[in-house]
Amino acid sequence: MIKPLLSICIPTYNREEYLDDAIRSVINQINKNNKNLLELCISDNCSQDGTESLVKKWINKSPISIVYNKNFKNLGADRNFLKVIEMARGEYCWFLSSDDALEKGAINKAIKKIRENPEIGLFVVNNNAYNITMKKKIFGDSILFKKFKGDYYFNDSLEAARTVASQIGYLSALLFKKECWINEKGYKKFIGSSYIQVYMTLSMIKNGSKVMFDSDKLVKYRFGNDSFLDTLGGYRRHVLNVKGYYNISAGVFGEYSKEHKAIINAFFDSNINKKMIGGIKLKKDKELTKKIYSLLFRYYKKFPKFWITVVPFMLVPTFAYQAMANTFYKKMYQAQYLK
Repeated sequence: MIKPLLSICIPTYNREEYLDDAIRSVINQINKNNKNLLELCISDNCSQDGTESLVKKWINKSPISIVYNKNFKNLGADRNFLKVIEMARGEYCWFLSSDDALEKGAINKAIKKIRENPEIGLFVVNNNAYNITMKKKIFGDSILFKKFKGDYYFNDSLEAARTVASQIGYLSALLFKKECWINEKGYKKFIGSSYIQVYMTLSMIKNGSKVMFDSDKLVKYRFGNDSFLDTLGGYRRHVLNVKGYYNISAGVFGEYSKEHKAIINAFFDSNINKKMIGGIKLKKDKELTKKIYSLLFRYYKKFPKFWITVVPFMLVPTFAYQAMANTFYKKMYQAQYLK
């Protein structure tokens, strides 16, 4: 068999209702010009729903190879992420979350970008956010698109790590050379973080992979559909983010490195902000608020942004956030916190 240029890699677990949309968004873009360049890889983490039957139906009618694996038991998110890349034969791999989908024309645009930039080891691709039904676009442009307005080639590892760190936790944003991925070692100690892709991509950046932000809006992101939040609950979900990013960044670059400091500062800008704190306080759960404040203090007390961002906004009374949620930030808060 001819080695494909691009493997689209979907790790999944009990996502039958969304996985059908993801697969269809790939298959509907296959034509005579690109079908020999592509394969679709799906690693099923021992789903208990109809995932296996669904994938087999698509295999029978797909114009491209669909490589399917079902783990003998749930191996955890990280091992399933690693598995789906291991399955891939393509020169490049593109993660697609099983509850996301590709925008029309995304595959041809991605192929074009790969061919135009053969020196790039990691593309961080843009997306559009949609509501849970994928029927309506919500919010505005991504953080990177607001910053650059177009494609951007990062000059060095510090600039790349600082700028894309908050985006690489999102699987569907990652398109990369498989050779760069498989060359990275040391990942085993971060299995269980649910952010093994953050370790792998930061390691790629540290070890010289060239990075580009691809401004084409290639992915349809189903906003608010967080399986980790559903499984873990609010507090443990925040632990996953805070602890995961801190430990992985420190593990890759060193706890006192300029890269680690830059990544944590960028993480504050995108995650530890008034929206996040407002969402916590809107729960009106004093114990949860206290636990999250203690978590942030434990990891970030030595960073000035903790004292500038977290402390003042924690002191804002809940009724003020309630007023904002009903006026200025109505769409933002109601989409995620006031369902």
